[in-house]
Amino acid sequence: MTIRKQTKLPIYTTDDKEFTEEEVRQVIESLQPKKAPGPNGITNEIVKLVFKMIPITMTAIYNACLRTGCFTENWKIAKILSTVKSGRENSANMSKYRPISLLNTEGKVLGKLLSKRIINHLYKTEYLNEHQYGFTPQKSTVDAAMEAKQHIEPHLERGGVVFWSVWMYMEPLTRHGGRRYYKGCVKQTAPENFTT
Repeated sequence: MTIRKQTKLPIYTTDDKEFTEEEVRQVIESLQPKKAPGPNGITNEIVKLVFKMIPITMTAIYNACLRTGCFTENWKIAKILSTVKSGRENSANMSKYRPISLLNTEGKVLGKLLSKRIINHLYKTEYLNEHQYGFTPQKSTVDAAMEAKQHIEPHLERGGVVFWSVWMYMEPLTRHGGRRYYKGCVKQTAPENFTT
């Protein structure tokens, strides 16, 4: 059965525990004060002040979202701005622009609350692979590089050859080195999935 079909099946699990006031407080307090607001104009500072005045009500709103599975459409609307990448101000190339999506703060709070719950579930159930480094708390690219070094170094010390493929960001690779990478893979008779 495909994943798409599985998502349409009813879910028979116990409901998640409601968000505590402390969970909501931690997420709201973690909002950076000087960030630009989303389309509704409500800043992080305003959300912090409102939470201080009515913490029980705001916690109840987020729990209603959790209970009903609702992520209100207004919280998903983004204001998209285009900024020029640093050092490329005088370039005539359109790639000098970088889009920024400004989301409404209330939606960011719900997203962070849900994200924390999902990550907690993945750790608790041990669904995350121990070699997962991206988007994982307390792990970084340095950790990934050190693990790779531990695997590669013994082969190199014995005079072996190591073929290592890392795809971090496709656009610069395809623009600058994609053809060379592809030719190198073909020349080395790399597995087909390395070249597609």
